[in-house]
Amino acid sequence: MDYRKNAPLIAAIAIPILMIIFVAVAIYVPGLFKHPTYNFLYAEGYTSGIYEVENGTIAKVEYDDKTQNYYKNREEVKLYLYDVAKDQAREISFEDATKLNLDTSRIALDGFTIAQGRRTSLFDSNDGRNLFAINGSVSKELNVEIRNYSFTFLGWIK
Repeated sequence: MDYRKNAPLIAAIAIPILMIIFVAVAIYVPGLFKHPTYNFLYAEGYTSGIYEVENGTIAKVEYDDKTQNYYKNREEVKLYLYDVAKDQAREISFEDATKLNLDTSRIALDGFTIAQGRRTSLFDSNDGRNLFAINGSVSKELNVEIRNYSFTFLGWIK
């Protein structure tokens, strides 16, 4: 086989394949080495107006009786600490949460943000809410599923 004679055909097939490989490497390789490094605190349940973070410390908001009755029929709010090294969340008490020093900025010092999203696939009908740590083009799905779309980010742990 004379390769010089078939060089245009080989180039026509090889160039698109090499471009696909190059783009795939450019997209996926940075994500292999970039991981979130800051743990964070979040609440699950109807949290609107229940908690606020002031000067790096979480506090409960006290309401009058009329407002308190409005929130009374809501589901119980639970606090969770997400450990990025273990890739898992664990429930913590309000008392333990008050001991944490929180940074309420949306972007952690390592550049990651937390976002909600839907996980779907061709053969998976699970349409639950999931959390993702996002930094530029890198997106890491976190090992937690949020019930009832009730996620509230409270802060990064310093």
